[in-house]
Amino acid sequence: MLPAMRLCAIGLAAATAVIALAACPRAPARPRSPSAALDRDLAALAIPPRDDTATALARLDRLAESGHMRAAWERLHYLIDLFDDARFRRSDDSRALLVRALRFPDDAPTRGPRATDRAVAALLVEADRLLAAKRLHRGGQAARTLLEIDATPAQTGADLLRQVIALKRIAAGGGPLADNARLRLFGLCRTAFADAVRAPRPRRAAMIARCLYPLYDADPAPYFAADPRDRPPLPRWADLAERASALANQIAAGTGRLARAGRAVADQWRAFLADHERDLPAPLSPAALGLPHVDRAEPLGAERVFAFGDGRPVPDRDALASSVRAALAEDGTDAVAIALPGTARADALVDIAAALAAAGARRIDLAVAATRRLDAPPGDYWHGRTDHGRVDVVAVLPVSLALIATGARGRSDAGRRFDWDPRRATLQLHLVVTARTWSLVAPDGAIAAIDTSADPASALRRALERVRLAFPDEAGLAVVLGPDATYAATVAAIAAARHTADGRPLFRRIALAAAAPTPRRGGLAQRIDARASAAVDIEPPALAARVAAARRCYLDVVDRSPTAAGSVRVELRDGAPAAVAGAADPALRACAVDALAEAMRNQAIESAVVTFRRR
Repeated sequence: MLPAMRLCAIGLAAATAVIALAACPRAPARPRSPSAALDRDLAALAIPPRDDTATALARLDRLAESGHMRAAWERLHYLIDLFDDARFRRSDDSRALLVRALRFPDDAPTRGPRATDRAVAALLVEADRLLAAKRLHRGGQAARTLLEIDATPAQTGADLLRQVIALKRIAAGGGPLADNARLRLFGLCRTAFADAVRAPRPRRAAMIARCLYPLYDADPAPYFAADPRDRPPLPRWADLAERASALANQIAAGTGRLARAGRAVADQWRAFLADHERDLPAPLSPAALGLPHVDRAEPLGAERVFAFGDGRPVPDRDALASSVRAALAEDGTDAVAIALPGTARADALVDIAAALAAAGARRIDLAVAATRRLDAPPGDYWHGRTDHGRVDVVAVLPVSLALIATGARGRSDAGRRFDWDPRRATLQLHLVVTARTWSLVAPDGAIAAIDTSADPASALRRALERVRLAFPDEAGLAVVLGPDATYAATVAAIAAARHTADGRPLFRRIALAAAAPTPRRGGLAQRIDARASAAVDIEPPALAARVAAARRCYLDVVDRSPTAAGSVRVELRDGAPAAVAGAADPALRACAVDALAEAMRNQAIESAVVTFRRR
């Protein structure tokens, strides 16, 4: 080629210009197609990056600066893919190219939270460049949504719900950033699991339940209600892990640039679950544990559950105490749950309780099966998992160890709803549970001996309802287990003592005791009958709220004078209430005036009648 070109040049020098131009052939022009060059640059946007990827990104940047819409979008899309590949696949190549393309300063960190924040801020600038040129660019809007979520982690459940709704919308739309949204949804669940295995054991199940936000469409707020009674049963971690795996596998099965990241996170996820299976909260099945069923119980909290097989006496009390002491220290609690099959000998609970008290436990929660009614909406974890809205769960009956630890009347550990308080157990009532009889006794006398062959729960409730009628402030009951009692009978008796048949509270402060007192030949049963039959009526109805106060006073009168009864008229005279007619008993008059004085003045009621009667 070069000799021919030189000869042509010589010819041009020897001839006229017109002839020379006609005789000398032109060299073919090099094709210059902007579209072809752009296509070559876009083809270089691969993961893992190619040798020419950095150069292609730089050319796209220059085009984007000149207003080239497609170049701006394709560069932004690829940079977000690089960002996600670096984070989720932990790719050093993707990280290095991202740092270069976003022009990190030489001394800037390239790993950790500060590097992530810098990258997100730079990517937001890229997104804003695109949206400045075309405000409604769908890809740009989706990109900005993802990056804003990256920049502002949710602080509340409501914030998190808003974010996952936005992510799910992008994922469901099937657009270019769908896999990026799926990775973020997966990442939220992965983080919940990772945080849980590092947390104290009592908090792990609730922390894992945060996966409900990215994995299910219904609002999970009820699972985190302040009152445990308002929370649905927490999901099994294995179900959540399987659903998270499906997200990763969906990305891995695709043909996009993040398929490699999807395969990597799926592999990492399987390895994590295998490594930490023992650290994850074990699923609790009432049927598998053989737990007896009761009609009402408290939700299982964060306490650890110890299962004791057939309930035979604890072979090594010191070893159990040591194990429980370590569990209490690790969990930061003073309560554990005890699970026994219904047919187990319940007297082993005394041995277990003594070991737990020695370990520092203040309370044991007796594990039982209970039925929860759930109205699970579509999109909720429990939707489609219940038996017509019912599900059997592990629940508990709280029992204090105060009497096991100290004997006698026990120390007060009051302060929580079910803790023992001697001030609420002045009668020192004991319920002795044996195979044939449930006996209600106290130092001042025997109250009831209930045959277990009929309906002992109803009979016990009736007896305790009369005790509460007679002694409204009494709420403490000690339970003593006979050698032939079963665990099922024990929890049935405790459940009956805690509530009336329609769910009203009875004796909810229950403690386990080693022995019952020998009843004296006192008149406790007669005293209970006398006080339980005391009733009070007040007219006008506007003062009905004062019936309880008047009756409390009347009960003290009945203790001194079992037949005391009558009506007392109280009137306001010069603003001061006074008994003006009716029963002459000064004690009854004082009860009437004391109960009504303030209410009559506050409501400007001139006259009222209090009737003290026996049922």
